[in-house]
Amino acid sequence: MRSQPEWQWLKVSWACSSEWFPHNLLFLLCNINNNNFFSWAEEIMVKSHESNDQVDLHTQLWQECAGLSVKVPRVGDKVFYFPQGHLQQVEVYMKQEGMSDIPSYGLPSKILCKVVCVQLKAEVDTDEVFAQITLIPDCEEPKGSAFRSVPQKIPATSFRKKLTPSDVIKQGGCNLHKKHVDQTFPPLDMSHDAPSQELFAKDLHGKIWNFHHICRGVPKRHILTTGWGKFVSAKRLVVGDTCIFLRGQNCLYVGVQRAVRLNKLSTDLSCVNMQHGILLTALEAINTRTEFTVYYHPRISPSGFIVAYNHFMESLKVNFSPETRVEMVLDEGGEEPEFNLKKFSGTIIGKEDVDPSRWPGSEWQCLKVWWDGTASGDVPPKRVSPWSIQAVVSDGQPQKRSMIGYNNKDKELGMQGEGIRMREVSIPREDKKCRVFGVDMGGHSTSTSNTHPPNQQSSPSYIKVLKHGSFVGRCVEVSRFSGYGGLMWELDRMFGFQGGLVSGSSGWIVTYNNNGDGDANKKLLGDVSWSEFRGVVRKMCICPKEKEEAATWNKISG
Repeated sequence: MRSQPEWQWLKVSWACSSEWFPHNLLFLLCNINNNNFFSWAEEIMVKSHESNDQVDLHTQLWQECAGLSVKVPRVGDKVFYFPQGHLQQVEVYMKQEGMSDIPSYGLPSKILCKVVCVQLKAEVDTDEVFAQITLIPDCEEPKGSAFRSVPQKIPATSFRKKLTPSDVIKQGGCNLHKKHVDQTFPPLDMSHDAPSQELFAKDLHGKIWNFHHICRGVPKRHILTTGWGKFVSAKRLVVGDTCIFLRGQNCLYVGVQRAVRLNKLSTDLSCVNMQHGILLTALEAINTRTEFTVYYHPRISPSGFIVAYNHFMESLKVNFSPETRVEMVLDEGGEEPEFNLKKFSGTIIGKEDVDPSRWPGSEWQCLKVWWDGTASGDVPPKRVSPWSIQAVVSDGQPQKRSMIGYNNKDKELGMQGEGIRMREVSIPREDKKCRVFGVDMGGHSTSTSNTHPPNQQSSPSYIKVLKHGSFVGRCVEVSRFSGYGGLMWELDRMFGFQGGLVSGSSGWIVTYNNNGDGDANKKLLGDVSWSEFRGVVRKMCICPKEKEEAATWNKISG
């Protein structure tokens, strides 16, 4: 029989960790005097540790393939489930547009749930990662529930390899960076002329792939040769796809992140039928207080429709009103992990319901954002949810400039739902100074020669705006905006472009000059910084876009 201290250790492990319960139960049932029992029990415990390590490495690889900015709930978390987001994911996944007249079946825009089970998986045919999440409706609101990201229990190293044309040709190999190999792969015996080794890597499906790793050539290059072509063919890899290698203490894993999603799997269900099923399943779960399962595809729907309770509640505390400066972090999937997460900055330009008839008042993607340096608006998305962004904080407060002063006499104009209001303007009495289109309309002026520093121009409050071919001009108060984004949307609304001026699809551009007359100093909107523009602009003109100006249009930023 083993010594008393070891017996006490086993008792403590039983009391403190439920993982050891089966082994300790066997310990009580078996003959304690059998010396072979302890070695057998220890072997089982070691294998249990190895199994847990493999599960953890699988989880880390899944997270790398999904994107470092992706958040997945854990068992026990309190979350809000947004049916709208789930329906949108189905449309993208099926490459079909759903029917807007599908009834909501009385479902609320968000459902408070408790996470019962989470399984991280990958599609067999495409390796597209997804999370199978089981939820149960829960009407009890917690004081707070942290949305815990996928934990990293054991140390692991990884690197990403974006495939080049030479990496995907038949009978070719995969060239790797030396620093990546040194950090992740088992070390080679560099005393040989062409050191090599056999690598066995497991994918997210549990399949083992064999690669021959060799260091050869002048200068020395690390290459995956035998076995690599078979992997490329089986996974249908193309130029631009990314392979992710991850290694723990004893295991090597390999994952795939595609640049372009492969065609959807064939199914007898249409997009509309799947959407009906999603809504009816959620309704049944609410009525019967039973579990229901959803499938989250982070590479298809980056904006998660399962949101942590406390994360959602914190987002409600921020006043995301027009012209609030915001930031959003996305994973661009580059080869260098430290540069994968890119921060985008933008300005909120409106707030409206995505589907006011079925989901009135829903927070799902209710904010419209003009992103800096992305006139096309492709990435990030033009519509975002409050929990997907953060307000830019300056001196402890969100950096915000009200778009226009609001009062009881405000009159709402322009594009439906944009949340943009224009103050009613009245002509003052003759004893007050007034400027319309930059021209004095009477009254007595007051000297302002000392209100601005020497050699610094001040822009008039209202700037004249003309549209080519139109005899009637407008005026806009440039000083009330904090960037080009808000100004562009106001001009778009003012001249009835219905969003075409902002997107650049209307065939019209905005120019300005700093002398009020002639075209000698005409420039394209966005040529200079916003602060400089505000100081020099005297007149703006909306005119047809010339071919040579098409490329310059992309310089406009919010």
